[in-house]
Amino acid sequence: MPRVRARAGGRAAARLHPARRDGRLGRAVPDDAPRYEAEQLRAFAQIIRNGHLYKGYKPVHWCLDCRSALAEAEVEYEERTSPSIDVRSRRLIGAELARRFGGAALPDSRASVVIWTTTPWTLPANQAVAVHPEFDYSLLAVESPAGAEVLLLATGLAASVLTRAGVTSSREVARVKGAALEVCASATRSTSARFQ
Repeated sequence: MPRVRARAGGRAAARLHPARRDGRLGRAVPDDAPRYEAEQLRAFAQIIRNGHLYKGYKPVHWCLDCRSALAEAEVEYEERTSPSIDVRSRRLIGAELARRFGGAALPDSRASVVIWTTTPWTLPANQAVAVHPEFDYSLLAVESPAGAEVLLLATGLAASVLTRAGVTSSREVARVKGAALEVCASATRSTSARFQ
């Protein structure tokens, strides 16, 4: 049996990668060795030359304990309750909105859309408000501590939003599916403010 093993070992050694035969592979190289660092830099430069590295907006998750980047699969989110805010954005032009709501008569020439968020620091960069094409949206004439105004709200959330805002009276002017509201915004800059 030892002869068989010796013969098999000899055949296997002959088929090994040339670098392994002359001892370059399998040898531990310290991470801080200049040769190792140079090879890493050359590999990184080749990645850049191939166009695989670019500046983008994707976040890099960072482990504070081991001080290294984490893959997305390694990121675990703790269950928590975050404070939220209702925000009124005066983006909608009354004439366009009335047309989308089937010619509803609006008591005001402009209307506000109310959104809900747990990330208020993103509000200055907001460019649009998304609606679900199959959900119902209501156009409401309301009386609040801020005065009379017209609000666009998701119908299913209207009661809770109006309660939080301290609205004293409201009347539904019209209701549509979200699909009717696609690309319905003014060209003017938003003036977002906390809805109170």
